[in-house]
Amino acid sequence: MTWSCSRRPVTSSPPRARARRSRRSPSAPGSAWARSTAGTAARPNCCSACACWRWTKALAAADDALQASDPWAGLEGYIRTCIELRSGALASLAGQIETTAEMRSTARRSMARMEEIVARAHRDGRLRADVTALDISWLIEQFSRRSPDPGDPKEPKDPKESKVPKEPVDPAMLAEERNVRSRLVAIALDGLRSGPAQALPGRPPSRARYVNRWSRKS
Repeated sequence: MTWSCSRRPVTSSPPRARARRSRRSPSAPGSAWARSTAGTAARPNCCSACACWRWTKALAAADDALQASDPWAGLEGYIRTCIELRSGALASLAGQIETTAEMRSTARRSMARMEEIVARAHRDGRLRADVTALDISWLIEQFSRRSPDPGDPKEPKDPKESKVPKEPVDPAMLAEERNVRSRLVAIALDGLRSGPAQALPGRPPSRARYVNRWSRKS
């Protein structure tokens, strides 16, 4: 028996009782809370690796754009490829994850390539004179903020996600989303042109699908 500062006797718990309380503690090893947060520490590293993967692919697309004989075709192809890669998808995590030396190096090279791509299109005369490389970066980022297409081979795979059951995807709705995205990208690209606008690809968006997506599934 020990005594507290108020001179009241305090009975020490036996070791077995302390062990039971430890197992009940939310932060105790093996508890539900501990199991649920086990991957939290690794999540920033996963995000960093995913960002580096996307930026490396975008860097390769930039090299292809600079190899194109037509400067405008190179710029357009680069933008479309980066949007399909969702290379700006993790921009919302800027300042929240640790950047690696590889990430910073890849980002610097990508920006330098993009400036070259934009300069070529400016010299060619088909890119608006007031468009900058950062305008292109922000455009790609805006279109990257979408859910990945299920089964897209360009998306990095997380082995943990394969264990999580997912709802079936309506192929018609997926096709409609791709159709709408292609039209919006075409509108954005025409906004970059210094010349006349081009015809939009695909078909007009479906009003029924736009409305029905808010209906509850039975």
